[in-house]
This record gives sequence, structure tokens and C-alpha cells, in this order.
Amino acid sequence: MSQSELTWVVVADASGARIFSYPFKSKPWKLVQELKGAPAPGELPEKGSVGKRSQNHQGALKGHAAGSSRKEKQERGFAHELVQVLEQGMSSNEFGHLALVAAPKLLGELRERIGRGLNKRVVAEVHKDYTHLTAREIKEQLFEELPEVVV
Repeated sequence: MSQSELTWVVVADASGARIFSYPFKSKPWKLVQELKGAPAPGELPEKGSVGKRSQNHQGALKGHAAGSSRKEKQERGFAHELVQVLEQGMSSNEFGHLALVAAPKLLGELRERIGRGLNKRVVAEVHKDYTHLTAREIKEQLFEELPEVVV
């Protein structure tokens, strides 16, 4: 069986991804690669305090907005990195078919970044976060949704 007959299953959220491959979904899956995303931005301690309560409150709101903007940038950056890995795998003919399993927001980011060639290989999209599951649990959850072999 050639590499191009393999299906890659990408299971991802903003903090990381695991890529599995299988020739037939009933056979054992192999972990191809594991990627780690940037850690979620934590609350930064304030360096100084402002004298007035309203200014403290306004600063906290600004800090929160900056934190979510930073988090969104990290998520977009990770989606970009993941698509690069998939594009490289496609150009190396390491898989013929692709299943994307990701948290809804990340799945949207991936859809925006995937090129036409890679998009043609997508055989399934599942908008669920299964990153916390073991490989066996992932396989069980996805068994009905993934194609056996696409010819």
C-alpha cells in the first residue's frame, strides 16, 4: 500500500495537534506527528497600581481585550503552522486523504488557510475537540464519521 492511500486524521485545538494515519480505519492507527501550539496567555501581573478605582477598572478591561487579541493571534499562528505541516505532507505524498477534527473556531481557521490542493484531499470534517482523548478513544468516537478507504 502506497503512502498516498493513507488517510491522515488531524485532531487539534489551539494548544496542539496530533496527526494519525491509517490505511483502513479498522486497522491500528499510527501517530505521525504531534505539534504543540503556543501556551495560552495568562494574566499578567500589574507592575504598578493606579490611584483611582475607575482607572484600575478601565485598565483591567484593556488588559483583557489585549489578552484575547493575543490569544487569537496565537491561535491563527498555530492554524498557519498546522496547515504548513499538512501542505508539506501532501507535497511529500505522505497521505492521500485528510480528516480534520478540531474545535469549531480552529476548524474555521484551518478552512480559511487550506489551499485548493489540500482541500481536495479533505474527506471529513468534525467540529469537536477530541484532543483530551486517548488515541483509542478518538478512533472510537470517529469510527462512523471517517471513510474506510476512499478510492
